[in-house]
Amino acid sequence: MELIKKYFEFDQKVLDKVNEKWYNTLKLKPVSIHVRMKDYLHFSEYHTILHLTDYYKEAIKLLEGQNGAQKYVLFSDDISWC
Repeated sequence: MELIKKYFEFDQKVLDKVNEKWYNTLKLKPVSIHVRMKDYLHFSEYHTILHLTDYYKEAIKLLEGQNGAQKYVLFSDDISWC
C-alpha cells in the first residue's frame, strides 16, 4: 500500500510552488467543486445530470451546516454554465 501511495505523492518542489502561488487561498481551506458538464450532457446514459437536481445546492448547504461559511473553488469544462 505504501508503494502505491508513493506514486501519488507530489514532489516537494511542486508543493512549494503551489504554496507560494496559492497560500492565501489554501489557508482558507476551500472546498473544491468540479462540474463536468460535457460528460453529463454527452454521456447522460452513464451520468446523472446533476444540474437538473438540487445536488450542488444540498451539498453546499450540508457543508455550511457542518463547518460554517465556506470558500469554494470551482473547476469545470463549462465555466459559462457555472
